[in-house]
Amino acid sequence: PEYGRQYSGIWVYTDQDHTCHKGDLVSVRAVYKEYYNSSELDYSAAGSQGLQVDLGQTTIPPPVPCTIGEINDTGDYAEAYEGVLVRVDRTDNQLYAGQEDATLRHNWPLHTTQAGGDTIFVYHENARPGDDFEYDSPDSGSVVTFCQGILQYNYDQYKIAPRSCELDLGTACKPK
Repeated sequence: PEYGRQYSGIWVYTDQDHTCHKGDLVSVRAVYKEYYNSSELDYSAAGSQGLQVDLGQTTIPPPVPCTIGEINDTGDYAEAYEGVLVRVDRTDNQLYAGQEDATLRHNWPLHTTQAGGDTIFVYHENARPGDDFEYDSPDSGSVVTFCQGILQYNYDQYKIAPRSCELDLGTACKPK
C-alpha cells in the first residue's frame, strides 16, 4: 500500500442535510469521537456552522491500492486506512460477491475466490434514498473486477463503503 496516506482520512458524521459534494474543499468544525470504536468527526451539534463548503473545488485523490487481506478485520493496515479511499484489486483481478444476509445490516461479503478466500464486507445502505451507498448488492457469485470506497469501521468490522455502484464497483448496478 501507499504508506504516505495512512491515517489521512476520517469519517464525518452529519446527521443532517448538507450541500457538500465530491471534490468540495471543506472546513469542518466538529467534535472528535470514537463511535463504537470508529474514529469520526461529529459536526451535528455545531449546526450550520459545523461545515463550510464554499472553499472551492479540488481533484479527489486516487484510491490507495490494497488487497482485501491487508485491510479486512485481520489485516495489518486496516486501522491505518480507516476513513481513506481504498481500492481492492492490486493482486486480485477477479473478486466475487457473496450472499447478503439480513443480519449483516446492509453489507455483502466480497471474496478473493469463489470458495471464499480473503473476505471484506461492502456497505451499501443510506438513510436517504438516492444518496451515496444506496444501491442493491450484486447477485451472489457475480464477478467484481474491482471495488473501491471509503474504508470504515462499524459494527465491529472493517468495511468498504463505495460511493456509488456505477463508479466504485467493477460490475453493473442491478436494475431496480
